[in-house]
Amino acid sequence: MLPARGLSPLSVFAAMALAGSTAGAQTPAPAAPATTAATRWERGVRIGGEYQLRGNLMGDIPLRALPRTDPAETGRLGQNLWGNQWLRLRGEAVFRENLKLTAQMDVVNGVAFGDLAQGVAPQALRSDEYGYPGVRFRYLYMDWETPIGLLRVGQMGFSWGLGMVANDGDTPTVFGDYRYGDLVRRVMIATRPLGRTNPLVVALAGDWVATDLLADYERRDELAFQGILAAYWGEGENRVGAYGVYRWQENRLADTLTAFFVDVYARWGFRDARGGWNFAAVEAAFATGSTTYARTVENPEQAVRQFMAVLQLGRKSPTWDVVLEGGYASGDANSEDAVQGRATIDPDHRVGLILFPEVLAANTARAAQLAQDPALSARAARGSELIPTNGGVAGAGYLFPYGIFRPVRWLELRVGAVLAFSSTDVVDPYAQRALSRTVNWRGGSSASRDLGFEVDGAALVNHPIADNLVFSGGVEGGVFLPGGAFTDERGEGMPPIGLARLRIGLRYR
Repeated sequence: MLPARGLSPLSVFAAMALAGSTAGAQTPAPAAPATTAATRWERGVRIGGEYQLRGNLMGDIPLRALPRTDPAETGRLGQNLWGNQWLRLRGEAVFRENLKLTAQMDVVNGVAFGDLAQGVAPQALRSDEYGYPGVRFRYLYMDWETPIGLLRVGQMGFSWGLGMVANDGDTPTVFGDYRYGDLVRRVMIATRPLGRTNPLVVALAGDWVATDLLADYERRDELAFQGILAAYWGEGENRVGAYGVYRWQENRLADTLTAFFVDVYARWGFRDARGGWNFAAVEAAFATGSTTYARTVENPEQAVRQFMAVLQLGRKSPTWDVVLEGGYASGDANSEDAVQGRATIDPDHRVGLILFPEVLAANTARAAQLAQDPALSARAARGSELIPTNGGVAGAGYLFPYGIFRPVRWLELRVGAVLAFSSTDVVDPYAQRALSRTVNWRGGSSASRDLGFEVDGAALVNHPIADNLVFSGGVEGGVFLPGGAFTDERGEGMPPIGLARLRIGLRYR
């Protein structure tokens, strides 16, 4: 039987940041209360949105079997051929030249047809049920450009830097799709304290968190509040900034999290003689604090110590882009001790197609499902809801080089690869608590840190078909070769996993 005690690798990093906008594939711009420079909006109402449909074909992902079932049936994800879809509606109403209302919501968001996943219910985006009606309210906020700066009030998404920690879930990625997005009910003031033409922007905000990787008010009835002080200097592509966050959170069991978080970001580049933009960008973050979310008898309170960083080097031009990205998120090989060290990069900062978005996401969601299964325990293990990575890079380092070639305006050819390793021994926290065994997700040795290698490619089309209506489509796919970190209890490795995806979309703007 599974004791109802602490379990989870706790990741503070998915939770905190400043409001902003994003631009470009996988390279969100810094937080942008940029209307602090005497911006005036054109009056009127604007309606837009997009519909996206994906058809997926994927090989089996082996998982730890569900209790009291046939292991041959439940010892895998069970999702091989399926479709998923979402309709995202956007609206904007400008009442005066300095007063604007923005709204956004998703409907029919989730699995549309085909196979359903099994035993992964704790993940944020459900794949074990069909997404009808799939309604998710996202944005409803007011912007007021005052003489001293921008005042923004309401529920909104937010991004900062490279989208490593805070990501609004509304920015196209190199491979795969943006699907999640951190949402807060916020009051924020952003100003240029040295004058409207000075590049220094300072912002102060107070949040009631609606949903992120740490808290979900609607699904789990968690209360989370945070205060934010942020500043950046720069204009256009070149920008340097930092922000600090103090966060307090409590769940329905009266477990709490108190943490302080700091994130620094810099992006700088220059134009070359051929018109290309050569750049370097880095974002690094650290969290410290304490929590009782994953309490144990020996450690009723645990310290939070987490670190993560992403570095990008590259060149972009109208014809082709080449980028080398490397990232690191601290890990935790012992969820039973007095420190929670696993950090998780936001899942909307997508890294590849298979390893992190599919394989690790499924394994961590299955571990959480087992930790909450009433067949094993009368009460879910404390902190088990925080085990799923939801597709983010967690407790791992990686290299992610990719290139984008545009032979004509309406066609993009993309190729990339992911080489990944664990930042600590690979440990399944469910097995560590319930089975008193320090093993990996498949019950094998935890000593190997080799997560594996994957190669991805895509051919994508974007073409206008009417005024303000754009068709998008294409295919993408990849092959993942698992490393030693995925051997099972017999020492046998995981077979290669392939994924092919058909993409169809319409965007009205």
